[in-house]
Amino acid sequence: MFNTSNSLTLSVPDTRWYLDSIQSGNYPPYNIISKDNNVYLELAVAGFKQDELKVYTEEGILHVEGDREETYDENLFIYRGLGFRKFHKKWKITDGVEVVEVKHEDGLIKVHLQKIIPEGHRRKDYLISN
Repeated sequence: MFNTSNSLTLSVPDTRWYLDSIQSGNYPPYNIISKDNNVYLELAVAGFKQDELKVYTEEGILHVEGDREETYDENLFIYRGLGFRKFHKKWKITDGVEVVEVKHEDGLIKVHLQKIIPEGHRRKDYLISN
């Protein structure tokens, strides 16, 4: 389903989706899930409050940003395994793909994307007359 380049190609019945990652980096980790004519993008943002996160589209680019104010003294840590650093992830979305819903729940940002098929391109069945 996924190719190995930085560009992710998602195959959906009767439709091809393209959601291209613009920059590299693995923070925060994310999933891309394809189901029917929908794509779900999930980013792990544990520790971020809702008002510290932004999701928006601009000029065909989906942006997800997180900016969290550090509240701990670095000298207090014996081991620091949780990353709460600032991030800005970007994906190019193709024409006809729209953001339907954005949720923040269970430590995840969930972005629901849907391929909008114009009326003139949708399948129509016709009765055959004699």
